[in-house]
This record gives sequence, structure tokens and C-alpha cells, in this order.
Amino acid sequence: MDVFCPVDGRTVAGVGGDLFALLDALADPRPTGWRRHPLGYVLAVVFCAFTTPGFESLTAAAQWAADPARTREQLLALGAWRDPFDGRVYPPSEPTIRGILTGIDADALTRACVAWTLAGLRRNRDINTTEDDQWPAQAEHDGAAMAVQLKALAMDGKRARGARHADGSMPGFMAAVTHDQPVVVAQRPIPDKTSEIPCVPTLLADLHAVGWDLPSTVVTLDALHTVRDTAERIRAADAHYLMIVKANRADLYTRCADLITHADPDDLHRDVTTSRGHGRTEERILIALALTEDDGVDFPDAAQALRIVRYTGGLDGQRTTKEVVHAITSLPRHQADAPDLNVLARGHWQIDSLSSDCTYV
Repeated sequence: MDVFCPVDGRTVAGVGGDLFALLDALADPRPTGWRRHPLGYVLAVVFCAFTTPGFESLTAAAQWAADPARTREQLLALGAWRDPFDGRVYPPSEPTIRGILTGIDADALTRACVAWTLAGLRRNRDINTTEDDQWPAQAEHDGAAMAVQLKALAMDGKRARGARHADGSMPGFMAAVTHDQPVVVAQRPIPDKTSEIPCVPTLLADLHAVGWDLPSTVVTLDALHTVRDTAERIRAADAHYLMIVKANRADLYTRCADLITHADPDDLHRDVTTSRGHGRTEERILIALALTEDDGVDFPDAAQALRIVRYTGGLDGQRTTKEVVHAITSLPRHQADAPDLNVLARGHWQIDSLSSDCTYV
């Protein structure tokens, strides 16, 4: 499979399964001239080392490559240069690794990894999808199928463990993570002394640049991002949103809660799910109300208001805690009914709890 290189607009042929070839097409930050180690090889060593426990630093990455247990064939598989006279291969040194990682265009590196990830996701989708799996715009579906077909993305900010600024603080990143796997498909550093909120439009632009299908995407966000500008930006990109509403948006919270509380029961759609594991039981009740212009909800393209009630307890089934959360979405009922929305809302919280285990690109 050919992959579009987001750096210079070229198409790199035959690298659908070869991330290292795509990395080698990036601009090399080293001075021009002869270089013993190809760029893609050095980055491949870093990627492999960082995914090995105990090798999460630049010095450790060089040690990983120079380990006597590392065979010549393994280094060649990563793209090492072979000496034409004696056939020897050489591991990159720590100064070489450091020079490349501190000089390379971080955004270009991220876009290249995302382009490769998307190519793999498309390939898997093409293999596993039949005509019967296509999503008619006016059809209703079960939540699991809809969550996949809508390409649900959770956007959230996280701190990078193991990294530090000069002042000792941990750098923050805003990431877009697929619900179903999960895989990070876009990521941006959060500028120092700023909020996560302005990062959402940047992630949307990055996804558009690498060919992500935004019109069939729903973005899930926590209450921090429930602001008009973010909703408008998502809708302007032809994507949908599902946002948690809390008391920090008092007017919107009060209006959604009142509408659901006083609605005709026939207008409310419900979905109930239960789960059992990790030493507890959980029951989730989602109530969805389709909104009209007469409901007075002043939020961009708001189509449904949601109430999510979550009961948790022990394995004996005895309830011990109750949590009530409200949300709002631009998805109309014919595209996402209560079961679909329950899957999407739960998917966002699962991503939040599993974020440290996500596959970052």
C-alpha cells in the first residue's frame, strides 16, 4: 500500500506495512554529507527501545542497540547500513540519537506516524468490511457497530510520564484517541501556561491534513471542552460532538437537566447496561431527549440532551454509589439513539482510564 508523506506531499510507494521507510523520508536534521546511520534506522532503534521495559531514555536506547544480544540481522531489519567491505553493521551512539531527536521536526514526525497508522486502519477496515457493514445515514444501529462506523475519537489532555521541562514540570499533550482499539491518531503538545481548549481545532486540522474522514467522526470530550467555540469548530469540520455538561457551564447544565426532568416520558429514550468485574458491579442508565428549537438550548447544533446515571456496588449487587452526569450531542436520534450514545459515552471514559496503556504514534 502506498502512503502519502505529509511532509513534502510525496507518495512513498509500498510502505503501508513499513513505518521505518516512511520515517526515512523525513527531513534529516543532520548536516549534509555522508551519514553512517540512515534517519529511519535511528528512529526505528528509538521506537523499539522505548517499547522495551527499562530502555525509556536516549542513553538506554543506544545501550539497547549496542547490546551484544542484538544480532546483525535484527539491526539490518531496522534499516542499518552494512559496510560494503566487511559486512559489519553499527548501532547508533547516544550523541547521534540525541542530535536527531532534538533537531527533527516533531510535528512532521507525528504526522508521518499518524499517516502510517491511518493506512493500517484503512487496510484492516477494507479487509473486514463488507457491503452489509456500510452505515446508511438514516438507519439505526446497535451501539457497538455505530461506535466503530462513526470513528469515535476521544480528545483529552495528558501529562507525559518520564519527561521533564527544565523547571521540573511534566510536559502536557492533547491527544485524539480511537475508542475501539485504542490508538492515538493525533497528538500536540499543550503550550506552557495555556489551556487544553485551543488544542482541539489544531488536532482537527491535523486529522484533516492526513486524510482522516471527519464527516463520519464523532468527537467525545469532557466538561472542560464544553464551550461554544469548540462545538462550532467541530461542526465546521463536518464532524459531530458528544460533550459532558457540568456545573461549570451552569446555564447549559440547568437547561438540559430541567428539560429531561420535565419531559413527557414518551419523548425519552432509555438504554440500560450492566457490567461485572474488577470486584464490583455497575449499572448505567442513559436517558436521551431529542431537542427542538422551542427547547431553548443555546448551543451550536445541539440535537440531543443526555442524562447518564451510574450505580456501582459490590459483587453481591448491593448499590453503594450513584453518579449523575449530563451531556449534549450534535448527533440526531436517527443517527445515534440511546444504546449508541451509551457506547460512545462509556467509550470516552474507558479511554480516560486506559490512557496510560494506549498505543501512541
